Amino acid sequence: MTVKEISDHFFMFKFTYKGSFDNHIYAFINNNNEALIIDTGYKEDMKRLLKYFEEKKIKINRVVLTHYHEDHFEGLKLLKDVQIIASREYTHAINQYYLDDPINDEQYFPDIFTEDIDSVQHGSFELKFFNAPGHSKCSIHIIINNDYIHVSDNIMHSDQGMPHVPLPYYSFTQFIESLVKLKPYSFHKMIASHSDDVFCENITPEVIQVMIKYLETFMKSEKELTLDEMMTEINPNNEIQFDPKWHKRAYELFRELGQ
Repeated sequence: MTVKEISDHFFMFKFTYKGSFDNHIYAFINNNNEALIIDTGYKEDMKRLLKYFEEKKIKINRVVLTHYHEDHFEGLKLLKDVQIIASREYTHAINQYYLDDPINDEQYFPDIFTEDIDSVQHGSFELKFFNAPGHSKCSIHIIINNDYIHVSDNIMHSDQGMPHVPLPYYSFTQFIESLVKLKPYSFHKMIASHSDDVFCENITPEVIQVMIKYLETFMKSEKELTLDEMMTEINPNNEIQFDPKWHKRAYELFRELGQ
């Protein structure tokens, strides 16, 4: 586990898995040594984080879940007496993937729906939320002190610092809409659950626009294209490159969703 202090009382905890992507948990600590965390990672991530917090005499009392996929919620099973904040659309992910998982228990369901509140204050940090369906139906983006934005898994980076192709497990069309809504916030410091560093510094409005064109191409093309073929069409000057790892998976999702 690597600990990085982003600003006073604002930390990133990075968990690295060989051959896979990094997992990030973000924490905001108030003056009472109480932590609000964004996502909980896997159980193994949470075990290490809890050990660290125990040494620092910090208690987790609030959790914001960017969406209900197991690399974001599994650590929740190790927490007690925490307030859970998430989208009311969490039931879609539960019903689709986790009906037989222990997470399908009311103790792990949201206490507060992001759709019902304007913001949450924790210490000196104000968190605002807006729905951003695409990667999942319950995905949310989080604006922090009007300075940072957490982009859930709608944007992910490879270990080499390249943007991954978008992975719409829920909807290609709604993913596009969420990226359009994200573009005006690209001047914020962008943080993500999976990236090679603290900030996704190379995610510009131009990169987001190419991501939008990438998703649109699935619906326009009559045949399956390689990533090189697609990028030649939507990014002819080759100024922007995506990590090719999940391109085939994106086509599988497109077929599964029937879009």
